[in-house]
Amino acid sequence: MFTNEFWFNKTVTTLLDETAQVDDVVISIEYDSGYVLFEQEGNTIIMPPHMFKEMNEALHSTEGAYRLIER
Repeated sequence: MFTNEFWFNKTVTTLLDETAQVDDVVISIEYDSGYVLFEQEGNTIIMPPHMFKEMNEALHSTEGAYRLIER
């Protein structure tokens, strides 16, 4: 599941792991920069394949909350 929030100065996407096995991933895209926040030990961002797929879908979606259904 993911959410997209459109602010006047940035877009914030939050990827939610519904299995609660890993922490949420927050992507903030601003006018002059972008960053990814992932609260986990170490400096490497590791996410399960389903969250990576959601991240890609979120970057191409309008504002709102979404749940992808695997077929």
